[in-house]
Amino acid sequence: WSPALRLGPYKPYLQIDFLRNTRVSRLEFFRVDGTRSVTKYRLQYSHTGSDWLYANEITELTYKKNKAIDTLEKPVQTRFVRVVLEDVEKESEDSLYIVLKIEMYGCYIGEKSPSVTCAKTDPTWYSDDKNKYGRHFSVDSGRDIIYFCDLEYDMENLVCFSSVDSGSSWRILPKSIGGVLGWDKKSGRTYAFDKRKRAHVGSDDGIGWIAVDELEVNNTVIRKTFYRSQPVPAFTTDDISMLETKTGRWEASFDGLMYEGKADPRARWSRCCKLGK
Repeated sequence: WSPALRLGPYKPYLQIDFLRNTRVSRLEFFRVDGTRSVTKYRLQYSHTGSDWLYANEITELTYKKNKAIDTLEKPVQTRFVRVVLEDVEKESEDSLYIVLKIEMYGCYIGEKSPSVTCAKTDPTWYSDDKNKYGRHFSVDSGRDIIYFCDLEYDMENLVCFSSVDSGSSWRILPKSIGGVLGWDKKSGRTYAFDKRKRAHVGSDDGIGWIAVDELEVNNTVIRKTFYRSQPVPAFTTDDISMLETKTGRWEASFDGLMYEGKADPRARWSRCCKLGK
């Protein structure tokens, strides 16, 4: 598994559902050539998938012959586990992916019930998951207004911003907004949706928002004048540069959002920008 590449105090995790009560006693971590390895981790466990406990303290991994072994002081009996990446190798952060390759040792304790199934949504974040809204931006090319959204360090809450002055200052969008759908050239309106994707709002100036009905949105998104927001996968510098991430005068990179080809980002991912009123 390879988590999204993000700078800052970001602790991704891989969640596993054994679908039955399971005893876990040991984990083995493996290096993968050409990638960055995990150097510290913690193991979480849960019987419900919603309430979590730690099975160990932050554990530093020592690799010998490209393998690190951690035997839990107190094995856990649980249905769910999360392998939380507390720290990884820092070399070449923008050009090498983080890779977690593990084997878990233990045994099944309970029998699998036919009524027990996996959850409908997997909380583990996958960079290529197109059904989740992660980092993305949209440009109102008529007024040169930019909107962008990025996940906070918990990878659960999305925060969105807008700028009406070429990125000199930024405004935080209402907390109810869960993502920006895109901009319609014909009406000049930018559309966004709420965190549950049940309602939509629109803005004509990057500042004020009004509720819009579903019929208006459905009729707009099928027009040739509608430009959907541009996703920005958390890939390496080289891989992002191979994508088409330019919209209007704005372009996305590994570091943030660039304006008119200038190297210094007007907004940096995870750390954002200078906020206006």
